Amino acid sequence: MTDLARQLRARVRLFALINAGAVLSWRGGEVLAAQFQGLAAGAGFLMSGIGLALWIVSAIILTGQVLHARKAGVFDLFKDAFARQLHRDALVGAAAGAALGYALALAVIGAGAGAGTERLTLPVAGAIAGFLIAWVALDVRRHK
Repeated sequence: MTDLARQLRARVRLFALINAGAVLSWRGGEVLAAQFQGLAAGAGFLMSGIGLALWIVSAIILTGQVLHARKAGVFDLFKDAFARQLHRDALVGAAAGAALGYALALAVIGAGAGAGTERLTLPVAGAIAGFLIAWVALDVRRHK
């Protein structure tokens, strides 16, 4: 693997992890703001705003790094057979993240209270973060 490939892969991994944390912060802050009042709601709004801003920036940079790697011919995260297998393997992390998000949603929101969209927020965020974290872990393991 060339130096350019190592650098780009490291940047893609970094911004994938930042993206995962940002999604969790953004959506978790939304749930905090909706479910609690007072200081917890204010902290939820702040957490949500920071998470959303970080998610937008990291998504833009992540997309740029992936496109740069594709243009340079170093690797292709969409059409490469290795990348497709990596994506399939990372779906296990998405399922685990969704399950953890659902359990957390039941604990925070409760089984009967809250709107349906609030109950889906944490499992969807967990699935996205779980996929990205699993993808990075598998990619690191396969490219040592």
